[in-house]
Formats: sequence, structure tokens, C-alpha cells
Amino acid sequence: MAGYTDENGEFVRQVTVPFDIDSEEYRLDVYVLGNTYTVQLNGQTMIERRPLFFPNGLVGYHTLGPARFDTLKITTAETKEPGEKIYISDFDQQPAGAGWVPFSGEWEIADGELFQANPAVQDAAIGYEGSAFEDYVIQATFHHLTGSGGGLLFNMVSPYQLNDAHVVRYSEQTDSIFWGFFDAEGIFERQGFVDVPPPGKDMHQLRVYVGADSYDVYLEDLLLARGVPLHQPVDAIEPGRVGGHIGL
Repeated sequence: MAGYTDENGEFVRQVTVPFDIDSEEYRLDVYVLGNTYTVQLNGQTMIERRPLFFPNGLVGYHTLGPARFDTLKITTAETKEPGEKIYISDFDQQPAGAGWVPFSGEWEIADGELFQANPAVQDAAIGYEGSAFEDYVIQATFHHLTGSGGGLLFNMVSPYQLNDAHVVRYSEQTDSIFWGFFDAEGIFERQGFVDVPPPGKDMHQLRVYVGADSYDVYLEDLLLARGVPLHQPVDAIEPGRVGGHIGL
């Protein structure tokens, strides 16, 4: 379990990860970077890229029961976070769009970019069917060709539909970013929004930290929302993974 204590001293849980490591001794490594941290147990990454909320610098021990601590070691962290990227694409490889399946809109790949070409389509979407993920970070860099409305899909029950999928995206009607989910009937339920400058045609980066039962939203390095409840966390088709599929 990992999290932080708020201004009132109350513990706020960010994520809980079950494990089956049975050992008399444990090595716990915490990689603290600019605005995130990653946790390894006996060399295995258990918690990856969770957001930091306080720019503090002190360390200490904490336990809820009897425990014996042996060695504390602090070293300069690597600039690259531990753990492998499960999936990455800049759409300039061959085949560039492998695993991506459009189910609304006109999606094309050209000049190393995946783009939706029809501005008249409502809720244009494309899903990644290659895998489903758990306790992950989905991050995309994009720009608008015209208007606004781009964003991310995650916790999708299926890579071929919007029903039972979460979304974070720019609004096409107001200068804001909103987040929420489509229910089983495809009706959208908004969970929150924040006013932001119009995206224009500049590059922007949306990032969502998806945990076991909640998610956090970033625009660039600005935290927009934290601890937003997941609507019916999805059991992925792939055994041993929860969190569903991702899309754009």
C-alpha cells in the first residue's frame, strides 16, 4: 500500500497492490523523482509512477506492527524511472498502427502520426486491442488539426466500443478539460472538469495514472484531478490483469 498523509495528518491511499512474495526479509526500494515515485519489493516493480503531492525531502521508517529494520541507503536516483514501458508507439514504425482498431471516425496514419480526419464526427474513437493493463500510466502527446476535443480512453471493457469506458479530453464547447465515463448504455456521466487555456494547434500531453479503484489526471505536469473513482473497474480479458483497454 502506498499513499501520503494530508495537511490534517489523515492517510490518503493512492494504490494497494497484492503480492505473493513469501520471505523473512524484504528489500523495499522507493525511487523518488521530480513529481512521481516508483516502488519495488525485492527487485520487482510493484507500484509505478504514482504522483507526489508534497515537495518534501526527509525520510523515515513507518510500521503498524513489530518490524526490524536493517539497512537504510540513499543514492541519487537515475533520471530514467525503473520498470519497462509496457507499450509505446510514435506511429512511425512498421506496421505503424498494429493493434489499433477504429470504431468511429476516419483514422489514418501519415508522417509518423495517427490522426482523425473527419471534423464532423461526434465521439470519434479508436481502441488498442493488443493488450489490457493494470496499475498503469497512459500518456499521449497530440495536437488539434481544427477545433478541439482530443483526449484519452481507458478502463475500456472492450477496445471496440465507448460503452463502459472512461475518457479524459478537451471540451469542444468550452475552454476546459473534463473527465468521466460512458455507462453500459453509452450515456456519458461527467465526473469533473477544469478550465484551461484553449489548446490551439500546439502540442499538448495528457497523462492519466490508473490505479486499482481510482485515477489521477495531468495536463503536461499540472495535476488536474486526483483520486477520481473508477466506474466499475474492468476485469481485462488477459488473465492476471485488470484495468481494461486503452484508446484515443
